[in-house]
Amino acid sequence: MNPLTQPVTPKATFRIVTVLLISATVLGAAWLGWRKYQSRTLTVAETRKAIRSYLHKQSGVKEFKPTTAEPSTNSASADDESRKQKRRRGDAPQEKLAGEFRRSVDEANSYPTIYRLIGENLARVDLLLSSNTVPHTETATLLAADACRVALDSAVNGWLSARIAEGYLWPQVDFVGAHEKDLRRLDTERLLDITDQAFKAAGETKNVTQNYRLLIAKSNQGNKADKARFRLGRYLEDAGDFAGALEVLLEMKATNNAGLQRRIASIQQQLAMQQK
Repeated sequence: MNPLTQPVTPKATFRIVTVLLISATVLGAAWLGWRKYQSRTLTVAETRKAIRSYLHKQSGVKEFKPTTAEPSTNSASADDESRKQKRRRGDAPQEKLAGEFRRSVDEANSYPTIYRLIGENLARVDLLLSSNTVPHTETATLLAADACRVALDSAVNGWLSARIAEGYLWPQVDFVGAHEKDLRRLDTERLLDITDQAFKAAGETKNVTQNYRLLIAKSNQGNKADKARFRLGRYLEDAGDFAGALEVLLEMKATNNAGLQRRIASIQQQLAMQQK
């Protein structure tokens, strides 16, 4: 007798169903685990690795060599006045490196070339950061900011710009805050404005919100913090997060402002309608 033509017994059916259910459960758990792993918050090192991997694929280059111009060889105890004079003359090492990078991007005739230039620029950033000196960290931060802008403006790649902001600019916020008087092209507000543009271009609401929160926390003057709260409130309101917008606006210090009170009342009304 051909066993394939015989009816399946209830016992065999039970076994088949059990195996299928176990397989589906295992596959489902594995899929959920993978999704959770993929959506996890990356460390700075993991973010930089993801950037390099992406740039390798987009440029077709297996290894990025740092840009050829030499950075400052000054130590952490370098003469500050000499550095300031160089900055005023526009011949500071970071200005030369940044200028070379921007000129190369302007002359690029393809996206793979732009991605290669970004990769080489970030390789220089990694090298400078490894020295752990103030002049080199300053140069690295300025070059990373340029890379973030180039990724958005020239490569038209919001995701890449956001990852550079996340992996290279956010980690430098404390450094910039501690050396604002010495930096020519960056301060905390300007740095976080660059990251803000990157995250908005990538449509990353969570990072935009975190960026504003970081700006609020780093604002020494009350009016600057209130300005950031107002902008965050507007952003959350436009995104339909009326509860979040209301929470932010209620944190503002200038509570006697009539315009602010009208705005709060309007959001409260929209929130009430949303909750019906």
